[in-house]
Amino acid sequence: MTINELQCVYTAHPNSTALRDLLHNKEIRHIYCQGLQLSASALFFSSFVSSAQHPYVFVLSDLEEAGYYYHDFAQLLGTDNVLFFPSSFRRAAKYGQKDTANEILRTEVLGRLRTATE
Repeated sequence: MTINELQCVYTAHPNSTALRDLLHNKEIRHIYCQGLQLSASALFFSSFVSSAQHPYVFVLSDLEEAGYYYHDFAQLLGTDNVLFFPSSFRRAAKYGQKDTANEILRTEVLGRLRTATE
């Protein structure tokens, strides 16, 4: 089974259509999803992101989890459509060691978000 076939299975699932309806409801401000493990959540949400008119932002617990999620999304949607917003510090902020490469990534994300909302 290919990645595209898996995405079609997740897109056709009743939970996907239910979530799509919830996302269009302006009265609902927060949605909590549970039960998706490992790359299943990236597969599930990739159908929403690929057909979206606006950007989606995913906030994860730590750098490692965010890195895996970024990699999954990049494999599913392509690296041009997925951005990573890392910490601007190489180590904990209390040490004050800024990471220039991460600052460039952060600037790119903020710039794309700004242009997407204009």
